[in-house]
Amino acid sequence: LIMNFSSTSKTRHRRLSLVLAFLATNCEAANVLIVYHTVSNYTAHLAEHLAEGARTQNHTIIRVQPVQEARFNDAYLWADAIVIGSPVHFGNPASRLLAWFEEDWIHAWGDKKWSSKVGAVFATGGGLAQGMTEVLFALRRTLLSFGLQLVAPDPSGQFDPIHNPDPGYNSYGAIAVTGTPPFNITKRIATPFVLAARALGLLVAQRAVQLQHEQANLGKLEDREQTRTDTSRRLYI
Repeated sequence: LIMNFSSTSKTRHRRLSLVLAFLATNCEAANVLIVYHTVSNYTAHLAEHLAEGARTQNHTIIRVQPVQEARFNDAYLWADAIVIGSPVHFGNPASRLLAWFEEDWIHAWGDKKWSSKVGAVFATGGGLAQGMTEVLFALRRTLLSFGLQLVAPDPSGQFDPIHNPDPGYNSYGAIAVTGTPPFNITKRIATPFVLAARALGLLVAQRAVQLQHEQANLGKLEDREQTRTDTSRRLYI
């Protein structure tokens, strides 16, 4: 009986240690949700390249979903960062992507929870001057309307080996030209756009982790202030 009890205790202790290690790791994790609409799969490919960049940040969990599979609770409850993307449809984002916000997100309009999340956008288009900037801004306005903290590549276009490896191949989000030479030679995203997308994915994940730490520190400060207030009240009484 003693041996069995000892063995059981060790097993429980080992399991508890594993659980605590798991929780400690995931407390530092940033959850990144990437949602897109696609017709020719170019936007889906760009979404995957964003995810590749985000995965290079330690403790980052990624979910990449077409909008028809996207769930509101993934955005509202699970995600620390939300990245949305669309091809250019007559100079505008795809109506199916915007409908996700109009039909699902609208119920949490004005909720302060959104302000604790990072946001970013991406777009694909056939040519350089065929609406990608307009789509990026429309998607940015959508996320800003709910209060997300947006991140984007450095608009100055200065070279940065990590966050801006190919200046000029991104702007207010990740982009990819897919129908104009020399970028339409294959069915794949051209390398400069791939590198820029990966850099933005990493930037999003880094900012999400940073924001989590800032909020955790703020919570600790608030707890300390509350403790001081309670202590002062007891001394006064």
